[in-house]
Amino acid sequence: MGTALRKKRRRVKTHQLKRTLRILNNMVNPDNLNVTIEELPDNITLVELEGEINTISSGDLRNLIDNLVGTGRTRVILDLQGVTYLNSRALGIIVSAVSEMKRTGGDLMMCCLSPAVVQLFEITRLFDVFQVFDTVEEAIQAYGKT
Repeated sequence: MGTALRKKRRRVKTHQLKRTLRILNNMVNPDNLNVTIEELPDNITLVELEGEINTISSGDLRNLIDNLVGTGRTRVILDLQGVTYLNSRALGIIVSAVSEMKRTGGDLMMCCLSPAVVQLFEITRLFDVFQVFDTVEEAIQAYGKT
């Protein structure tokens, strides 16, 4: 077997090993989502999300939104700066959250989108659906205008 073929096989095995480790990490730590909630004046809630919003952690996002609506916190800003992955289920949860919050007299705004989220919003044309701001301060000011 030639040297080039051995190197190619080694690269393939290394790639497969990295992929396997990533899968195992998600099995051991499936909830790769960190959430920080800060209550701001004027009944505004800032929710900072960091990590992956995948099939498993999107359930946590659904529960979070249900709890916010259930406690009357319906003026919400999602800070998505730290989100590295967002699947279609999570997008559906966010879309329904906007509807729920508007139905209860509130709104859901987003800010500080990570490059991964920007790309997804461009592909799905969700910039036309959501109120998106560059900074938290801009989103807070927008609540002052509503």
